[in-house]
Amino acid sequence: MNASNVKTQTKTYQIFDEAKEELWNIRNEGGMIDIVKTIRNAWSWRGIEPTEVIAINSFGNVIVQDDAGEIWRICPEELEATKIASSRSAYELLRGDQDFVLDWEMELPRLEAEALLGEPGSGRCYCFKIPATLGGKYAGDNFGINSIDELVSASGNMAFQIKDIPDGEKVRIIAKKSN
Repeated sequence: MNASNVKTQTKTYQIFDEAKEELWNIRNEGGMIDIVKTIRNAWSWRGIEPTEVIAINSFGNVIVQDDAGEIWRICPEELEATKIASSRSAYELLRGDQDFVLDWEMELPRLEAEALLGEPGSGRCYCFKIPATLGGKYAGDNFGINSIDELVSASGNMAFQIKDIPDGEKVRIIAKKSN
């Protein structure tokens, strides 16, 4: 292993250690059960039966293990839930992949959001006001802060509503205040 691999590995583990610390804070506040429940309610139509949240990044992307031991990534800005590994050990190998780490960290958007909005706070994350799938840009004027629970729920709901719409079709978003 050369020096650049060691540096990349060290940074990778630092990022994931920071995610573990945030998960610890959420667990201590009782929020982890709610996030698993929210994933079950909002994303079960994708075949996910979550049992454990493994990691959450600064934009509310969630890595979750399901009841079959498979690992999924929920990506709210893309309105996607994708199986990324067949097991926990396969996921551990994926964590060492530089492309995966770069995509997971979302460093440039995170730094821009942090400069514009400050720290999101415990149980909260940066978000895209308009998901990229619906034409939202990876840019500061499209960033906001939301609770992780609300973001996971809303993105699952939107993804379900547009799942049968062909790529390139126009959609109209109607926001209604809940009662």
